[in-house]
Amino acid sequence: MRRTGPLDVYFQQCSISVDCRDLSLMGATLANGGVNPLTGERAIRNECVESILSVMAHLRDVRLCRRVDVLGGPAGQERRLLAGFSPCCRDSSPSPCSHRDSTRAATACAASRSASSCRSDLGLHSLRVPRSSRSAIRARYDLSAVRSKRIRTADQRELLAELGQRTRIYELHGDLAFSGVEATAWHISGDGADLDCAILDLERVTAIDDAAARIVLALLVGMAERDQRLVLVAGETHSRLLRFLSEHLTGERQHWLLTFKDVDHALEWCEERLLRKHTGWSAPASISLAEHQLCRGLDPAAVECLEAFLERETFAPGS
Repeated sequence: MRRTGPLDVYFQQCSISVDCRDLSLMGATLANGGVNPLTGERAIRNECVESILSVMAHLRDVRLCRRVDVLGGPAGQERRLLAGFSPCCRDSSPSPCSHRDSTRAATACAASRSASSCRSDLGLHSLRVPRSSRSAIRARYDLSAVRSKRIRTADQRELLAELGQRTRIYELHGDLAFSGVEATAWHISGDGADLDCAILDLERVTAIDDAAARIVLALLVGMAERDQRLVLVAGETHSRLLRFLSEHLTGERQHWLLTFKDVDHALEWCEERLLRKHTGWSAPASISLAEHQLCRGLDPAAVECLEAFLERETFAPGS
């Protein structure tokens, strides 16, 4: 029986047919510590992952671990994998093709892996790893589960209960990088065209990098153009994000940037938007004591008796 040598194993590996998706999934498994990100199953032992990435680190190109497969598909890996393939050029000029590297695929990967692109567009850097969690979304719920403290009439409460799923709250946490905000944007887009408002609660967010800020901007603009609204909570604590959004929302787009100091004020704004949109309701300057929720069930004589003990006071906004 013939012994299997290193070259036999190598040639067997070279005989496996893969496409860009397969190559990306292989790299994503390495980036995920050896666990297949689609199935959740461990494909490579953790100690082997460290050895593989160490070898790839010796073939570094433009800040990313880089490897070229036998068919000429370049791949760059760092917390995710970029894969590409294109037929080699056919001229005789020196090119990456002479090293089994597809010219156009290599050019595309190099462009996406440039230093400025890695830092700003994807938030990637070999020496900077954000404090990550399993998901950037800590909790997700809608108006049918929680309301603002604003007093509403019975009809308004009934309507808000019916339309509650049109406003969703997303509590985010941790360091927000490209992948975390991209997944959040995917969830918001998946909630359907009936979504009217999306509230991003950033109170528990510790940092937001430039790549994440770009996705927030794109999400905000895209929703506004569809007559939807993205509302930010605790935005004051992220002045860099607010400055970035304000600089890119010029002219009439400035009113698309909505920030509130807490979730309650954001919920109140979204509730009133829903009421205006579906009933033409507008907030009254004042209501009578009999209309107040505290007086529900009291007869007119009891309300008149209570009113005799009350004094009207006025408070400035924010006091």
